[in-house]
Amino acid sequence: GMATVAIWGMIFKSWKWYALALAFPPTIMLPICYFMLPESARYYLGKGKDAKALEMLEKVAKWNGKEVPEGCHLFEEDEEKVSIRELLGKLTGGRLVRCMLINMFGWFMTSLVYYMLWFSAKSLAGDIYVNAVILGLAELPGYTLINLSLSYQYC
Repeated sequence: GMATVAIWGMIFKSWKWYALALAFPPTIMLPICYFMLPESARYYLGKGKDAKALEMLEKVAKWNGKEVPEGCHLFEEDEEKVSIRELLGKLTGGRLVRCMLINMFGWFMTSLVYYMLWFSAKSLAGDIYVNAVILGLAELPGYTLINLSLSYQYC
């Protein structure tokens, strides 16, 4: 993120060219993604297009080298409605809340340390852009450790 922005700042010294360079990739990718990315199966289910949703799941399964199981039902017609109270009870269960709190704490602490380093970047010796690249890369180990910690048994 920030390392890439700092590299663009090293290349384009004028703010006008810098702004154009940062705006160019998303401007090109938006129309490409709009026309090439299909709607999700969940979208089709929400719109009541069950056959189209199943077709989309079959495409995804084919792309992943799998097969959709025979007799696959996207939802049960006679399924009981789940009350809000039951849903909140499931969402506030132990494991989900524990993982969410670990994730929130990890991201908060990594961002806090990163921003404390970033505010001191102007007082560092050397080129400000090189310092910004180094500080931008400094956040990667923290975010990597957060993601690894979430994959262990306690979460």
